[in-house]
Amino acid sequence: MALLNVIQIMAGDEEGGLENHFIEMSNALTARCNVTTIAHAKYAPRLRADVKHISIDLSKPRLHPGNLIKVATVIRQLNPHIVHAHASKAGSIVALCKPFLSAKTVATVHNIKKHIPFLSAYDLAIGVSKTVRDTLPCPNKISIYNGVNWDAKRVAVTPPEYEQVAESQNPVVAAIGRLVPAKGFDLLIAAWESKFGYLFVVGDGPERGSLEALVAARGLAENVFLIGHKHSALDYIGAADLVVIPSRNEGFSYVFAEALLEKTPVISTDVPIPNEVLPEQYICAIENVEAIHLLLKTALSSVNRLEQSFAPLFDYAEKNLTLGRSRDQTLAAYEALIE
Repeated sequence: MALLNVIQIMAGDEEGGLENHFIEMSNALTARCNVTTIAHAKYAPRLRADVKHISIDLSKPRLHPGNLIKVATVIRQLNPHIVHAHASKAGSIVALCKPFLSAKTVATVHNIKKHIPFLSAYDLAIGVSKTVRDTLPCPNKISIYNGVNWDAKRVAVTPPEYEQVAESQNPVVAAIGRLVPAKGFDLLIAAWESKFGYLFVVGDGPERGSLEALVAARGLAENVFLIGHKHSALDYIGAADLVVIPSRNEGFSYVFAEALLEKTPVISTDVPIPNEVLPEQYICAIENVEAIHLLLKTALSSVNRLEQSFAPLFDYAEKNLTLGRSRDQTLAAYEALIE
């Protein structure tokens, strides 16, 4: 089959899992597609040289007439086989342009949304987890996990913060993400006991001050450390004895996929995708401090046994949670649409 001409489009100008997926998938698709991206100019330096980038600031309201005209004009000029919108804002923009387009349209929904009527205009909707897919109000829908751009040959480095507590031989537990209410780090700190070992929270955000106050109020300053954002978050995952995901909600947890690929056991609240992959004994109720406490206590009672029991899950991750796997499934979906 000849190379597909594909447009990837994203609105907004933020940073997070959505934006990383958009960039990494756009780069990965160049192996078998001619890829054009429409997004804010700030993302251009992170795209491969063979990705054609068209900078349009779509951070304005989605019904802004200038945006609609620009997007529709660019798409019509490029005349692609596929237009793939990421998240609800870009999804709404492309849906409004669709009557003027000949291309097949695909929308990826990255989290559970209540109001996404624009999806009825699309030829295909993709949920980043089975849970998200099942909420989508359209007949043609599939799930494709957001794969991790993971290098099996990566040389891991033990973080200096871990080295400082190594002599104690107590478990080292990592929790990674933006310090926002959705991630549930307040619940994790409330559930933590000093006897569990050391908890390292990797990330930054608006909740940092309140979380630090909670650590102090519970007398955990020698056991719980908020160490801020780290570019080498994988090192903190790979060198930990356990990763904890205490989230209140998730669309797709990159930390979960990264933990399994780094062969680190992981426990989680009942959010996607942990609740689609993990056995029940490694999942607990959302927003329940007692449940998180009990899950931590059980998991940390025998760290060595925990790692052995996760071996099949580590294998699963290598086969199903990589960027290459996500790219191949996306390409198959494109090809099915234009057959």
